[in-house]
Amino acid sequence: MSLRRDLVAAAALAVAVTSAGSPASAQAPAASEPGLRPAHFVLPKPTGPAFDPHTVLVKFKPGAGARSRALAAGKATVQRELPGAGFVKVTTTETAETALASLRKDPSVAAVSLDYRRHLTATPADPYYALSQQPYLSTLRLPQAWDVVRDATSQVIAVVDTGVYLTHTDLAARIVPGYNVLSPGTPPADSDPNNPSNTNAGHGTMVAGIAAAHSNNGRGIAGAAWASRIMPVKVFPASGGAVDSDIATGITWAADHGATIVNLSLGGPADDPVLHSAIQYATGKGALVVVAAGNEGSDRPQYPAAYPEVLAVGATDRTGSRTDFSSYGDWVDVAAPGFDITSTFPHWNLSGGMSTDYATGSGTSFAAPLVSGIAALVRAKLPSLSPAQVLARLKATARDAGPRGLDPYYGAGIVDAARAVGGSYGAEFPQPAMGPGEPNDVPARATLARSVTLGTFGAEGDVDWYHFDMTTTSAMTMTVRGPKADATRAQNADPVLELYDQDLHLLGRSDGLGVDATENIKGELSPGTFYIAVRNFNGAIDSRTYELEVAGYGVPSPALVPGGEQEWIRDVAPADFSTGLAQSVAPSVTF
Repeated sequence: MSLRRDLVAAAALAVAVTSAGSPASAQAPAASEPGLRPAHFVLPKPTGPAFDPHTVLVKFKPGAGARSRALAAGKATVQRELPGAGFVKVTTTETAETALASLRKDPSVAAVSLDYRRHLTATPADPYYALSQQPYLSTLRLPQAWDVVRDATSQVIAVVDTGVYLTHTDLAARIVPGYNVLSPGTPPADSDPNNPSNTNAGHGTMVAGIAAAHSNNGRGIAGAAWASRIMPVKVFPASGGAVDSDIATGITWAADHGATIVNLSLGGPADDPVLHSAIQYATGKGALVVVAAGNEGSDRPQYPAAYPEVLAVGATDRTGSRTDFSSYGDWVDVAAPGFDITSTFPHWNLSGGMSTDYATGSGTSFAAPLVSGIAALVRAKLPSLSPAQVLARLKATARDAGPRGLDPYYGAGIVDAARAVGGSYGAEFPQPAMGPGEPNDVPARATLARSVTLGTFGAEGDVDWYHFDMTTTSAMTMTVRGPKADATRAQNADPVLELYDQDLHLLGRSDGLGVDATENIKGELSPGTFYIAVRNFNGAIDSRTYELEVAGYGVPSPALVPGGEQEWIRDVAPADFSTGLAQSVAPSVTF
């Protein structure tokens, strides 16, 4: 199937590649398309340290009477004695600043201070961290991981991509010598985004920044690895796709020149032994290969993500819910945020005389480097681990999300950076609450379809079954109308409508391309029981309701006859997405 979510900008997608020897027609990311946008945030004005508004810290001179008079004058009461230097913590009915001014004038007070608030030393000073990054980096528990390990300078992350903007102030100090596969001997520089024909410009620079931008330097963003090194390897031209021979050359070069992690934010549906061999070579040289799962929003395997040696990364939003564009399947290993991700970008001239060196975009391309950065932290903390052991550790410590246990949407779960580097456990993400009418996950629990019935896709992979009875032969129409597509949402429904007879033989399927498509099946039905299945093509949650309509169709229609396919499962126990069951419950299937 082709890409379903027209709203996702190509600039935010995992780059499509062509197999060696095939036409170079696959699409690479395009900076000019909607969805990739300049990161212009209103930076707060510098302020002093924050403090408790009704607390001051006071050290009194000897003499109990003087202390009591001073507290009364400052309208303050002692909350508790502080150990050490003789200070007491007092609370005041006035503002802390007023109490501070009053107590400073009192001759019985030796010293007085506001009760300033401090932050974890691992909270980076980069302005976009607070303005944009913190919510999705917290989903990965990266701030807690930084409290355990920040020095990952021993790790080299190879960004095999479109090159990197080598003089970017948030990247330059982190870059080690790289390689330009397309033009050996020239720098592996990213293309100029101000040239509209350079549709690939900026992708590699964004990937590099997400993984390893210079953190805590007071500018721009914080890289996931906090402090590691970036090896730019250019395999994509300014526009169009890359061929596997160039990608394989880049991977091999990176492995031969000290890369400990290789990030591949690229992919396509073709399996190629040349590409696979390069990945096996890099793994054998000690490099962990991290790959974007792809952005087709389908279960069609993407390569190199589907190769068993790599860590394949799907995309979520900042709450941990899988995005609708993220490809899925049993080859996906873990998930990480990949929606509205802010990163470094080549210098970009905008309208009105404005310019920026940062951009925000969405795609599994931007989930993968977050995991590459976390892998760098793991390898810095535990340098004896092999690539396979790092991969296994990231999966074993991931936090469960979506359907419980291993599933094709999140794999082992959302990466938990803190636990992966030896910190505390993080709580599992809650399973989404199912909507009204659930469970109707199999024909045996089908909901009666009335003239108009409302439903929702309450969990990843949710399939809703409905039934209705015909007493006379009539022309009927079955219609599903999904909620309107919204580019600001990470999840949009793309309904698929199927009609079955009483023996669960398929009578018709409607699966138009695009999240705004209305699905419709028309035809003449004989007396009997019929079943309708409604599923979301991209497998994502959408809390908004869709509308199922079953109605008579006044115009004579050809009879609907079985199309050869059959749904074999009529009932399962327990129901999909069940919770709170005893471990002794035995599953059963009725065919």
